[in-house]
Amino acid sequence: MKITIACPGRFHVGDLARELDALGHDVHFHSISPGAKLSAIGVPRRIQRSHLGRVLPWVLLQRYGRLGQAMSDRVARRLLESLDCAYVQVHEKEDVFIGMSGLCVKSLKAAKRRGAKVILERGSRHILSQREILDRLPGAAAGGSSVPDWIVDRELEGYELADVISIPSRHVEESFLERGFSREKLFRNPYGVDLQAFSAVPNSLREFDVVMTGTWSHQKGCGVLAEAVLKRLK
Repeated sequence: MKITIACPGRFHVGDLARELDALGHDVHFHSISPGAKLSAIGVPRRIQRSHLGRVLPWVLLQRYGRLGQAMSDRVARRLLESLDCAYVQVHEKEDVFIGMSGLCVKSLKAAKRRGAKVILERGSRHILSQREILDRLPGAAAGGSSVPDWIVDRELEGYELADVISIPSRHVEESFLERGFSREKLFRNPYGVDLQAFSAVPNSLREFDVVMTGTWSHQKGCGVLAEAVLKRLK
């Protein structure tokens, strides 16, 4: 089976590309991640397709530019739209197209025109549910929203275009079901972990049974985890 995977970086779909390739599928992994980083997690060079050159100015601005919130938002939007357009130019006759939510809209449409089955990867709750939660947090923008409208619009359009939405948990699944999505359109595929990819570091704390890996953010419930650890220390 010929499979195209489109992603802005690596995320979990880099591992997905590696495993699908190992199963014998014809996989092309499109991203802007450096080849060496992808190779380090076992993604073969022969399946890597880099689009960094097409969006490099926006990547540099986002990473190194001293931007205010409004300009940062515009740069993020331009980067996603430019990368989405780059993936439209892939012109591969694949059987399955797997794209990240929020990124893939035009590229989803192009893949559907080519006759591919389209799978959208969404790692968080339904975007409207996520925005509602974030808007209730202390420090949320007064009179505004924690998630810009343009992101919401891209997410919602992607949900409608997708044949299947791949999600990682029941927590995420519930947020889609609450908004009228059919279970048949949702594919719950929990993330795995390679424990050999992590190693302990020396510290002065007592041992705990809870480990958090990932971006420290409200979305991941890090505040709740921190409170629990502090209570355990007392």
